Amino acid sequence: MAANSRDHIIAVMGATGAGKSTFIRLVTGRDDVVVGDRLVSETNKVTSYNLSIESEQIILVDTPGFDDTYISDRDVLRTLSSWLESSYRDGRILSGILYLHRICDARMQGSTLRNLYMFKKLCGSKAMRNIVLGTTFWDTMTADPTVGNKREQGMIEDDQLWGEMVKQGSTVVRIPYTKETAAKILLQMISRNAQPLQLQHELVDQKKFLDETAASKVIAEPTTLVEEHEERVNAVGAKHDARIRRLVDEHRHKRNILEDKYHERLCSEETERVRVAQEFENTKRQMLKQLEQLQVQNEQLSRRIPHQDMAVLPRSAPLSDTFQQIRRDVSSAKRGNSLCHKIEQEMETSAKQILSEQQRGMLVFSLNPIRRASTRFCHECSKSIGSGRYYGK
Repeated sequence: MAANSRDHIIAVMGATGAGKSTFIRLVTGRDDVVVGDRLVSETNKVTSYNLSIESEQIILVDTPGFDDTYISDRDVLRTLSSWLESSYRDGRILSGILYLHRICDARMQGSTLRNLYMFKKLCGSKAMRNIVLGTTFWDTMTADPTVGNKREQGMIEDDQLWGEMVKQGSTVVRIPYTKETAAKILLQMISRNAQPLQLQHELVDQKKFLDETAASKVIAEPTTLVEEHEERVNAVGAKHDARIRRLVDEHRHKRNILEDKYHERLCSEETERVRVAQEFENTKRQMLKQLEQLQVQNEQLSRRIPHQDMAVLPRSAPLSDTFQQIRRDVSSAKRGNSLCHKIEQEMETSAKQILSEQQRGMLVFSLNPIRRASTRFCHECSKSIGSGRYYGK
């Protein structure tokens, strides 16, 4: 890679599939940048791309990704260290490093945590202000952007992740999808003073072997810090899962209670409906039975009373109307005889007796008392008319 003192060198690093080659292809506009669509590295060696932005000459370096399926992290570190050592010996110092991370990853644990810790050891605290931490794949979070916001904020606040790096001067950006916006990120990076990395100091100035460097030791033996952080992440995940199970159990318990109350109410209403129906049927049978008894009593009474002395009272005509008509007939026939008044009183008594029996439910009555009173009245009237005695004289 040929470069002069005016060139700004920016290395693009990160895990496999984080979008390193995609960013370089976007900002350079070159179609020869190979972009993978799987979590398998399409870059197994260091490749540089020259571009010019506002008269600034920039060299973007595409590096192999960590956590690759077919290339070990030690081989990736060996490739990076070889390029960083040769660049530093030639007097080419990095203007900055763009470290990319997929925001769609729910958790950062295991080998990803180890590689992040290794990256911190590779850069060193003095070079942290030249590091830009970029989050990619925000287009996958369109369904619920708040999830991505929480993940990004969580990494910034956690010292075991990006928190310590941010406190030492690193910046966090969201990788855009337009060439112009991506170019602005690079211009901001080259405005800072170039600073050698810790790995370069160890290999060139301190003349250490790669296995003796701090970055290599992280890969050789995972540190207690990484293990503790992984345990803490797992504990948080287990606590979250336990809370979800508790909420599910509470919801299921409340649902069962509501279902029991609903079924109990249905059973109660069904029982009441059956009771009312049975009561109605019983009342109906009792009324029919009483009606049959009344019909039997009526038939028995009809057989005991002679037919000529019995008159059936129409159900539609009240007895009072019948006796009122008899009184009018008697009043029109009588002529002042005192015996007529006495007969009239006897007829009134007979009528009241019959009415009283009718109110007690009797459907038949005898007309003999009325007939006797009427016959006596007519006889007396004939005698009175023959002797010339009239009513009022």
